[in-house]
Amino acid sequence: MTFHFSTVRSHANKRKAFLRMRTEGLLPTAMSSQKDPSLHAWLTLIDSPRHMLVRCDGISLKDTTAYALFSPFRGYVWEFDFTTFRAHTQYAIPMAQQLLHWLFEHSPCEGIVGICPYPNRHAWRLAQHCGFTHIARLPSACWWASRQRHVDGILVMATLQTLTNNLKGDSMGFGGNTPSYDPPVVLPTPKQQVTKPVTAAASAARQQQKEKSTKAAGIQASILTSPLNESSTNTKTLLGQ
Repeated sequence: MTFHFSTVRSHANKRKAFLRMRTEGLLPTAMSSQKDPSLHAWLTLIDSPRHMLVRCDGISLKDTTAYALFSPFRGYVWEFDFTTFRAHTQYAIPMAQQLLHWLFEHSPCEGIVGICPYPNRHAWRLAQHCGFTHIARLPSACWWASRQRHVDGILVMATLQTLTNNLKGDSMGFGGNTPSYDPPVVLPTPKQQVTKPVTAAASAARQQQKEKSTKAAGIQASILTSPLNESSTNTKTLLGQ
């Protein structure tokens, strides 16, 4: 399957993209930072000179299959957001691969990054098989409007080299037969240990117990000058009593 890519410039076509995403119920994913994205918010975002909206068209399908949004990240590294229409999700991987190659060929871009909200696992799977590399998990990096809270974000990056390596080493069956995807293992956050304060009464009781022990051993008048001379019972922690 071959795709054609073009920059969306007219206000009418930008509006058309929003209306189709809304009709197919894709706005919660495409604009997850807003609970109820409006056309005005979309146009305000897209009309910024820092953003470039690209339309993807399937040549043999004679239909628009996806939209991609690019914006400068740092230097010659750009940030990337990608939304595929529901009728063409089976072509998402080859379409994204061709799109990224097209961008590297027609722009000064040297690298592409994306931040996928942690709950959006489908985006992880797509990114991996398109040639992106998982870089890090960013704590509370994405505002998840449907949950009204920040969620972790998965930072991914692609270069021309990672795309080339992906095409050489990954025998993918497009047409819906996508390879399985194993998300990165995320270790649970360890519980914070809380040390209970020792009260004055507990300290006094402990000292009395020590005095009784030393008196029974006949060494009440002894003065210990080295930790090596201490008995094991005197070196126990409070938890060992």
